Order: sequence, then structure tokens, then C-alpha cells
Amino acid sequence: MEIFALIAVVLACTLAGLQAWSRRRALELSWREAARQLGLSYVPRALMRRGTLAGSVGGLEVKVEIGSRETKQERTEYYTRAAARVAERLPSTAALTAESRRSKLGKIFTGQDMATGDHCFDDIVYIRGPEVPMRAALNATARTRVAEIVTCGGGLEDGILYAERKGALESPGEIARLVWEVLAAARDLTSFRGDIQGALAANARDDPHAGVRLQNLTTLLQRYPATPAAGEALQAALGDPDARIRLLGAQSVGKEEAFPVLASLVADTAIEDALRAEALRTLVSSHSYEEAAPSVAAAIEDPDPQIQREAVEAVGKFRDASLYDRVVRLGARASDPLARTLAQTLGRLGDPRAERPLLLLLARESAAVKAAAAA
Repeated sequence: MEIFALIAVVLACTLAGLQAWSRRRALELSWREAARQLGLSYVPRALMRRGTLAGSVGGLEVKVEIGSRETKQERTEYYTRAAARVAERLPSTAALTAESRRSKLGKIFTGQDMATGDHCFDDIVYIRGPEVPMRAALNATARTRVAEIVTCGGGLEDGILYAERKGALESPGEIARLVWEVLAAARDLTSFRGDIQGALAANARDDPHAGVRLQNLTTLLQRYPATPAAGEALQAALGDPDARIRLLGAQSVGKEEAFPVLASLVADTAIEDALRAEALRTLVSSHSYEEAAPSVAAAIEDPDPQIQREAVEAVGKFRDASLYDRVVRLGARASDPLARTLAQTLGRLGDPRAERPLLLLLARESAAVKAAAAA
């Protein structure tokens, strides 16, 4: 019986060995076929190393390998990784990793990363590196590809962009798809090819996310204000569907181009009141009062106190006595900040009729309003 048991054990071990050899052989054949399809070299398996693919595709150095790591459950997890070298095309300190991989302690020490303005992308991807080239690189297509790679465990580190799949891929088609995925991401991420100004302008003009357009336009105006790229982006900004971008554009161009945009923003009750108030402030400070007066007069009647306050301040600054009656009517229902500005404006107008409205403001409980009315 012992002999039969021993024979059974030997046969089982032999069968297991043959099956393992067969699997390794099948895997090697699949990887060789993938290498042929991709135009890469197959580096055969060695004693302490699995077979890999290596070479150049479309001017990018590529490497494909099977790796392993220990999980939190102390299990060995295998993965297939395709990597492309982009060190010469992106800053050496650039890194793109999953936000979910950052520990709470790590977030405390590293702080907030650069925000692209695309909230979905920013929630997924942690960005490190110089702001200007990273913003230029992360166009809409690149963000989509990077998010897909990062979600599956890949990223960009030390000049290497990599994508991963769980397990050891055995199908030549799956291996090729993984390689093409990382190559497509690498090409989109480096498509600006050093033309940072042009890339920022294109993102500011064409990106589907308003937040991204705003961030790129802001960066372009801060870093490269007097350039053709900035001028091109500003022209597009004046007609942008997002009010924040139109306002930034109007604040950065000449008076003639800015006027219709600013006047339109002030009158547009569909946008945020804070933006309308800023647009009125910009209109009054950058144009003659004669040009701004119609917008100021209409803003006094606006239901929002921020806008009313800007209008009342403009009336006082330019001593527009023709709007005295409109300004005085605000007194009874004015909030304390508006009442304070109202008192200052009535004092500047110097109209004898202002005595009674000022006395009413002086009777308010707010010390700031009392002080303004008594001045």
C-alpha cells in the first residue's frame, strides 16, 4: 500500500509539474505573439524573472511585465503592468496617482493638490508637479484617459506612465489593449509638446468644463499676459457661456471691448449676484461715469443689496445728484452695510434734502451706520 501511495504522490507531482509547465509555455507563447503584434521584443523568462516585453512604439519606450505585491491580507497579488517613459516630455517631478491611495496622515503633510477645475477628475486623481505645465498637459482627453488608468491602479511616477490589470494577462489581445491604453494616455498627456502657451489657450477656449477653462485662462493671463495666445483666449472668453469667464475676460481687455460685456453681466439676473456686483464695480472703475450711469441707475432698483450698495457708492463717488430720489428710497429697508454706504453717499451729495434721511439713519442701532450718518 505504501508503494502505491508513493506512486500516486509521484504521479500527482509530475502531473502538477506538467500542468505548470504547460501554463508557463502557453503564457510565453501568448506574450511572444503580443510582442509580434506590437513590434516589441520578448525578453525570455530567467531564473528570478518573468518574461517581459520591451521596445519602442511611436517614439515611446515601452515595457510590459507581470509583477506581484503583498496585500493587507498578507496574500500575494499578481498584476500585469504596461509602462511608457514620458520623462523627457513632462516635468521630472510630475506625478498622477489615485486620491484614494493617500492616507489621512499623507494628506495632512502634502496638503491639497492642484485642482484642474474638473471636479470629477479632481476627486479621483491626485496631482503633483509644476502647476503651469501640468495644467497645460491635462486637457479634456488626457484627463479622461488618466482617470481611467488611475482608477485601475495605474498612474504617473518618476517619469513613467503605467497602466495595470489584475492577474497575469494571457491573451495577446488583452496585452495589446493594455499597451495601447497607456500609449494613448501618454500621447494625449504630452500632446502640447512644449507649447505651454498654446495648450493653455486651447484649454481656456475649448475645454467642456467651465472650471477648467477659467483655471487655464487665469494661469495664461498671470504667466503670459502679453502674448498672442493670451489675446486669442481673451477674445474667446468675452463670448464664453460661463459668466465668471466673461467677467475675467472683460477685466483684461480694453474699455471698448469690455463695456458691452460688463453692462450685460450687470443686467443679467440669471447669474450670481456677487458676479453682477463685481461687474458693476469693474464697469464704474474702468469707464467714465457717463458710460456707467445707466447701469448704476438700474442697479439701485435691483433686489440684491450687494448690487445696490455698489450702485449707491458710485452715486456718491461721482456726486450724481440726479439719482438722489432713488437713493433715498432705499433708506427704510436698507441693511446695515447698505445703510452705511447710503449715509456716506448722502453726505457726499450735499443736498439740503438729505438732512431728514440722515437723521433717520443716525437713529439706527448700528454704530457704523451712526458714524457714517454723523460724519
